[in-house]
Amino acid sequence: MHVKSKSSIIFKKYPLAAEAAKTAIDLSAGVFDLTEFNQSINFTGKNHTVGEPNPANIFGHEGYTGSKEWIWVAEYNKAISGNTHNQQYYGASRLGKGVCYWGPTQDLINTFQCTDGLPITESPLYDAAKPFDNRDPRLDMYCVRQNSRYLGYQFEPNTSVKTVSNYWPVINGQSGTPGSVSNSDASNAYRSFSGYLWRKHIDIADFNSTSVSGVSDMNVGIFRLAELLLIYAEAKIEANQLDNTVYDAINRVRLRAKMPALPNGLTQAQLRKALRYERKIELANDGLRWYDLRRWDIAKTVMNGVIYLNRDAKSWTKSIITGFDESYTPIYNPTEAAKYFTTQEVVFRENKDELWPVPKSEIDASDKLTQNPGY
Repeated sequence: MHVKSKSSIIFKKYPLAAEAAKTAIDLSAGVFDLTEFNQSINFTGKNHTVGEPNPANIFGHEGYTGSKEWIWVAEYNKAISGNTHNQQYYGASRLGKGVCYWGPTQDLINTFQCTDGLPITESPLYDAAKPFDNRDPRLDMYCVRQNSRYLGYQFEPNTSVKTVSNYWPVINGQSGTPGSVSNSDASNAYRSFSGYLWRKHIDIADFNSTSVSGVSDMNVGIFRLAELLLIYAEAKIEANQLDNTVYDAINRVRLRAKMPALPNGLTQAQLRKALRYERKIELANDGLRWYDLRRWDIAKTVMNGVIYLNRDAKSWTKSIITGFDESYTPIYNPTEAAKYFTTQEVVFRENKDELWPVPKSEIDASDKLTQNPGY
């Protein structure tokens, strides 16, 4: 049923998707459940001296093998020849023995609400001078930002920071205080290109074995209950079946993250915006955003123009953003944003980039297939 719900939502068969998701949710009772974040959620919004946020009980070895949230995972096993991967090597920081290939953009960082449930353009809790204080805890549970601790090291991409704290002597019980190391997360030419990294799907337990050859056998998540709940909520919203079960599904995800429940009485458009926030935040780095942008028909705006990067971890002012659109995409003041961030041009070609090309081998094998537009 979870596969049926997911395929139905992709093809915008909303009543069918809602029915299938509801059946799957009912069948999951007592078998699958959301896993609470561990105690490291108390380190979110704080600096590296306090501790390291660590979502491994959901998105690490512990989570993939023991969490009731995961419905479907791809399993790996070092005991089987070739049955490993090097995901951590490509995702981790330079000090964390990685090469920083992947990282969130400034757009995602700016999207995280404040702890009162309001966007940073509206919340009185937001202070651009301390932009990571009072934010949705998932910012620090899922992402790595400056002045936080990551894989045992103080993370500082700003080139003015020459040395950082090394907490491994403390972690290994060799000392009560951290050591100091040269800051290769700022000095390396191939450091994080966005100024941020992913904490989600990276496990500190793999630190010692991380290498270019790839020796991790951490499972890879494919489908979990949080996504199923959000599929159900989206299907009900798009079918304009706005009842308490929609709020219940979204709020289960929000309350797990220690965020306030949605206010009652929202319109369809308001619930759609709330749902799109949750998918963007809760499912970040789960490999689903590419598909969401296309099926919501917003790729032509989100993926056209520029994306903002903060490789040097500069501070910024509140004037960089004027608000958020109906899909919870930040609306920038380009003149102001350009003062603080670098940009990367992105292009989305309408009537082409909505679809992938059909492989020529498939077209050759069947006279019923034709190539998609633009290829």
